[in-house]
Amino acid sequence: MHNIMATLTQDKKTVFLEGLIPNQPVSQKEKNIISDAERHLARLDFPSSKNEYWKYTGTRRIINQKYSQTPDFKANISLLPVLDDCPNTLVFINGYFSEEQSEIADEAFILPLSKAKSQNTKEFLDFFARINDYKNHIFSAINTVYHTNGVFINLPEDKQLQKTQIIFLNTTRQPLFNPRNLFILHTGSSADISFLNISDGESGGFCNAVTEIYLKDNSRLNLQNIQNPSASTHIIHTIDVNQEAHTHFKSFTATFNGDIVRNNLNVHQLASGCETDLYGFALLSGKTHADNHTLIEHLHPHNNSNEWYKYVM
Repeated sequence: MHNIMATLTQDKKTVFLEGLIPNQPVSQKEKNIISDAERHLARLDFPSSKNEYWKYTGTRRIINQKYSQTPDFKANISLLPVLDDCPNTLVFINGYFSEEQSEIADEAFILPLSKAKSQNTKEFLDFFARINDYKNHIFSAINTVYHTNGVFINLPEDKQLQKTQIIFLNTTRQPLFNPRNLFILHTGSSADISFLNISDGESGGFCNAVTEIYLKDNSRLNLQNIQNPSASTHIIHTIDVNQEAHTHFKSFTATFNGDIVRNNLNVHQLASGCETDLYGFALLSGKTHADNHTLIEHLHPHNNSNEWYKYVM
């Protein structure tokens, strides 16, 4: 019986992945990471309610569908918000960067992830996949192997980044897109960054995002994550944060729609003087299931953290 179940699980994973396009690494270091993620992906199974980490969020509605990863840039531009006070706007349509719809004022510090790779940016090579646990979590492993694009932000010391907005727009049925983001804030720098997930009409699909954040000494990050896709869209967004001494990380997550929406927010306080504030709000209707799973590791004394999440259903 065990062998039969293992075969069925493997077949389901094969069907799930067969429409996806593996990422093409541009450096040996990245190639080694992706090869390692492929090995772990081969042995990992999709979680069930027996898995403590996924006890309150079933994934059956996500994994029992067949997805594709074909670029499609057709979009209803009127859906894109216009923010006069946001000089940096990066738009991803079905997981792929749309240069035409994006505007980046701080190009010296913000790049599409694909461009950071092609330039062999040292910080990308040093920090990519360092804290995200793709070895034990299948959706992180899928993202590592199949990520389509994402945002690379690298702020030098004492730099204050202008307001930045990252939009994930879904316009086709059943796409699976794997955004991969990497933010590095060096000593004394600060940023205000927003994610926005939206859909064109009833377009469904699955957004499987991973964001890695490194806060060096005395840096500050205010992060907003606004989720308002169609009622048939699934979202899993895993955010991993490393905080060094005297840093402040503030996160606000708002969920208004979707089918299965799961946010994994893992914060590691690596030195003293860290401040961590995690807030969230969900205004739900219909069959939308929203779950915020948080972890704050207090690894040193003299740190503070606050959490507040409110659900209205």
